[in-house]
Amino acid sequence: MNGHQNNPVRNRLIMSFYYVYVLNSIKDGNWYTGFTSDLKERLRQHKSGQSK
Repeated sequence: MNGHQNNPVRNRLIMSFYYVYVLNSIKDGNWYTGFTSDLKERLRQHKSGQSK
């Protein structure tokens, strides 16, 4: 019997991916860093002016 099948901690492991970004603003020359698990949503927020 495989010991991994009965390991409750291992069975609950969920893979999560995050994107880390470093951006240089053309407008003000500042550098911005951040992270997100939903890159498409983060870009939508940026384009709609919801980001600071």
